[in-house]
Amino acid sequence: DLMYAYSVNYLGDGAFHTYGGHSFYPAVPRKKYASTHPEYFAMIGGKRDVNGDHLCISNPEVRDLIYQEALRRLDAGALITEVGQTDGYRPCRCAKCQALPGTEGEKLWDLFLEMAKKLKKERPGKMLQLLSYSVTAEPPTRFSEFPGNVMIELCDSTPESFRKWQHFKGIAGYTVYIYNWGEYHRPGFTAIRPPEFCTEQAKRFLASRVTGIYHCGFGEAWGLEGPAYYIYGKAFEEPGTDAAVLLERYLKGAFPTALIPMKSFFATLHSQLKLTAPILDNIKDPRQFFSFTYPPSVLNTLENALARAEKMKLPPDEKKRVALVRRDFDYLKDIVLVIHAYNAYSCQPTKELFDRISALIDHRNGIIDSWYDANGRMKRIPGWPEIPYFGNPRKAMVKTNGRLRGTLGAPFTWDFALLRQKGVIPNGQYKKTTVCKAQGKVDFPDFESGAWKNARWQECGGIQLAKVAERTRFKLLYDKENFYIAVESELKERFKYAPRGFDGDVWMGDSIELMLDPAGSRENYYHIMCNPVENSRYDAAIGFITDPLDPRYGKDDASWNGKWSYQTHRANGVWRILFTIPYKELKTPVPQAGSVWCGNIGRESFTSGGDQPELALWSPNLETFSFHDKNTFGEFIFE
Repeated sequence: DLMYAYSVNYLGDGAFHTYGGHSFYPAVPRKKYASTHPEYFAMIGGKRDVNGDHLCISNPEVRDLIYQEALRRLDAGALITEVGQTDGYRPCRCAKCQALPGTEGEKLWDLFLEMAKKLKKERPGKMLQLLSYSVTAEPPTRFSEFPGNVMIELCDSTPESFRKWQHFKGIAGYTVYIYNWGEYHRPGFTAIRPPEFCTEQAKRFLASRVTGIYHCGFGEAWGLEGPAYYIYGKAFEEPGTDAAVLLERYLKGAFPTALIPMKSFFATLHSQLKLTAPILDNIKDPRQFFSFTYPPSVLNTLENALARAEKMKLPPDEKKRVALVRRDFDYLKDIVLVIHAYNAYSCQPTKELFDRISALIDHRNGIIDSWYDANGRMKRIPGWPEIPYFGNPRKAMVKTNGRLRGTLGAPFTWDFALLRQKGVIPNGQYKKTTVCKAQGKVDFPDFESGAWKNARWQECGGIQLAKVAERTRFKLLYDKENFYIAVESELKERFKYAPRGFDGDVWMGDSIELMLDPAGSRENYYHIMCNPVENSRYDAAIGFITDPLDPRYGKDDASWNGKWSYQTHRANGVWRILFTIPYKELKTPVPQAGSVWCGNIGRESFTSGGDQPELALWSPNLETFSFHDKNTFGEFIFE
């Protein structure tokens, strides 16, 4: 609560106005201007994207609105206000924006500099905080001096980032937007940072003229990370104090009776977190993090130390603190036990191990269910003022241990009831098919003659082996320039469709989806979709964004716009589509005999009845109802 925040050195915002990073949204609100001034919004895909929040920054009126929003906050009493571009920034492609000098980041820095110079004349003593993030992560190169009334908000607060800015003049100081904690990291709702991380970062910030810190996530695991939260605040209040000294003070204050076993518990926990701290952002899967950080020997050591503390006769407040550690540790332990069982299953998939995983997950889900009331709200812990996990009431997120990087996949997402019903256990197998070399004309819509004659049909079944109401099948061809996919799907002629445009919400209607991984890495791939009418297509790249805090991380990056084409034809209850995809658009060489791509082909059917669309997929996904599970991508083998 607020008093806790003050106790660890949080003194409030003062006369600083923050938007949480992005001031463009309130400056040019879509609801106010989309219909009356579409020219204010970015041109994307050849038209003004009035459904997005990206702006045409060459427009003088837009530039003035951004400036006026800053004045509004400053004139209301703030001494400094934040200025920052739209999250997941997509640049305007109109001729005037493209004619602006420099990179997309440089164009924004030029705008920010223009605002700062104007502000110095019109509001002496007032300041702007400028966001260095995404396209503005790199400092400007077209100038090296600000007018003295700006601070820089660094979202990359590494030593290297500070060094990049040290030669600039006219900067009053820095604030940082930090990602130390948050359920989006691999550990999710479990412990993330060791004490030394906290004191070292504080020391660096104090030496670098940092006067403010914005936390993107803080306070998710009180029991396991209480020492880290305390040490982080005190490291600024008492600069230079060793992490071990602050930890000792915390433990003596929190666990005076159970000091010895709790010191052992946290020493073991912190030693493991120190191992993963340098590589935390490079670990690709939460299962890798938990497997490496908490092997059985470490899990047993933690359990034994905590159990010794629980057996002692503790005062009421200390007993509640130990119980809070127990709650967090059991949540962690239940995750790790499932993952160790899954690791064994992955090496040797047997029904016995499958049943063991099922029992462990049922136990874990039962515990989490008990934390919620009948209305789905997370209950308070007796004796504690706040709801756990920073007040996050969403049961689904707690069961998958977070979001973004923290989300647990298989086996936590398996539908065990359905798998038992079908008598199937996931075994990591995927389908394979041949891509024929085109000999003759690539016909459309006749997929039985010409170059298609020798290509074999591949059937798409229910995503988890269920029967489908509408049959879908496809063939594959290639030549020196293009990869071809011919799809046939049943579709009743009475259903009519309106075009959804370029990068529109194609997924809201009957559609074909392609997932293509030319590198065969099962990491990065292209997502291509279309509807049964022309001018109704969508494409994106997935996995190529490596910054976990970029809004596009792990999602479709729709800023990728490939020059591929599709043809669509409907007759006699059959929908036929031909995709023509040039290799150069996928940034891949011409396949040779024996080349292997990975990918999958799916069909969303909204015409088969029911509340949800019917999902058909070529290489089935027995773990989740998603087309995007890279582990289930099949192989396209070029002949």
